[in-house]
Amino acid sequence: MALRIFLLTALLFCGALKPALAEKINLALMPIDMSAAGKYQYLGGALNSMLAGRLTSDGSISVVDSAISKKDLSLLEGAADNKGSMFEKLGVDFVGSGFCYETADGMKLQMSFFSPRQGTEPITLTMTTEGEAAILSEIDTFAAEIKSKVFGFEQYNLSNAVSGDDGLAAFQTSHPEKAYKMGAYAGTVSGEEGDASVITMGIHTTISLSGTAVSMASGDLDGDGTLEHVLLSTTGLVVTKVKDDRLRVEGEYDFAAGYKANRTYVADMNGDGKSEIYVSGDQRFSASSMILSWNQTDGFAVSADNLSWYIRPLTFKNKKPLLIGQRSTKNLETGFLGRGIYELEQDSNTGRYAGWKRFGLPDGINIFDFALADLDGDGTQETVAVDGNEKLLVYSAAGELLSVSEQTYGGSLVHFGPTTAEIQSQTNILFGNISKEKAEGRSLIFIPEAILVKDIDGDGKDEIIVGKNQFEGYRVLVNSRSYSGGSIVCLKWDGDEFKEAWKTKKYPSYLSAYDIWLTGEKAASEDGKIVKNVRMIVTYAGKSSFLGISMADKTKVETFSFEIQQ
Repeated sequence: MALRIFLLTALLFCGALKPALAEKINLALMPIDMSAAGKYQYLGGALNSMLAGRLTSDGSISVVDSAISKKDLSLLEGAADNKGSMFEKLGVDFVGSGFCYETADGMKLQMSFFSPRQGTEPITLTMTTEGEAAILSEIDTFAAEIKSKVFGFEQYNLSNAVSGDDGLAAFQTSHPEKAYKMGAYAGTVSGEEGDASVITMGIHTTISLSGTAVSMASGDLDGDGTLEHVLLSTTGLVVTKVKDDRLRVEGEYDFAAGYKANRTYVADMNGDGKSEIYVSGDQRFSASSMILSWNQTDGFAVSADNLSWYIRPLTFKNKKPLLIGQRSTKNLETGFLGRGIYELEQDSNTGRYAGWKRFGLPDGINIFDFALADLDGDGTQETVAVDGNEKLLVYSAAGELLSVSEQTYGGSLVHFGPTTAEIQSQTNILFGNISKEKAEGRSLIFIPEAILVKDIDGDGKDEIIVGKNQFEGYRVLVNSRSYSGGSIVCLKWDGDEFKEAWKTKKYPSYLSAYDIWLTGEKAASEDGKIVKNVRMIVTYAGKSSFLGISMADKTKVETFSFEIQQ
């Protein structure tokens, strides 16, 4: 209680610090997202006000009213092609937005600052505290860091923010502190100097498939000892295989009209040496999943269909595999997604699947948001998840939040439930004539891209491979997403946070699906170090748009190999 009174007093003091409105920096400070702040949620308005007070204390920065109308926010969100004019319309030079998290050690506040300068990345800075008592002192330090790193406080020149060649250098790269060893040709992988490095590149091929891929998974579908690769589009499945160093189509399966697929997995759940294909999706307003098998002779066979769950198989090293599921709902307010993830069992008489036990995960994580990985090699698994802000989170085995990434990962255009157009076409039947504005204003629950877990360098510690699509616009409106291309990155845990070990080139459009697998290893001739042979498949769409998948005529599918030395 004493702290809250102190914070209120601090807010009153901050409000008294009126900036000297010289023609310098105008900053729009958006309300901080406190949805993951836990016990710190009550500080939402206080954090905004305290930060604004510190930034404006000497008159060099003016924080404008953050209560921007929804219309102006939508203009700002869609301003990727005309950033300068949108900032001019709102009367600001920069926009700041942030997220707050409760972690195992205290509180973490991340702020991103956007510039109108064309082709620039936002600067993201983080403040951490070990409890409520430290917040006031940390805010002072954080504000000083923002002034220095974002605005170049003493050397700041406003003209450089829009068209100059000097200043604001950190906006030019998402990782200004890193220098990568670049490869030799398109499809390459670049690796950071460290414990593992990319040493050579191999075969590189590209094919085109119809439609837009949304997910990918690999496994031995026919028991012949080699991998097949299943590509899922919103309208069907394609089975591919690498033969003679080329990716070849082996089989195709079309979904029924009105079906919208969103994720696929491949797993051998019954132990017969042949992996099954698990497909989750929506049939208009309800979850609808299926389980299929495939072989070269007989093609596809459906073993379960119209399952009223979003489903996902989980396999473990020394445990029986699990099939987990999450229900859909017809509730517009909850994004058509039910709460809770359950272990599923099949009734031997009816063949139906039912949830019998809650699968334990930290609050707020949905069925496709996470992966289990032994990041530190201690034999226990951490939970790695992508949240709705595209932040990569790491939870301990006990469910404590250990880390929140500064960069964004796993950005996707795929979401649960029907599109806005489908809702509007059925409002009389299902929703009682709700308004168009309400249908458009629902909060979409997006499905992040796959989080792959591999111990690629063989040190007994899992790495994370995840997509990193380049967001276009500004993260203000939760339903608006557009991407201008992306890369795939390999992340290694250092005990406190992830470090990028290597990454692919940036693909020219929305990166939609990918997979990676080890093809073998050999001893390097000179120093005896182990070399891992790795192959990747990457798909990227012909185009993308706001609010879901824009159906491209073609999907580019690229496969290439490379070697990593530990």
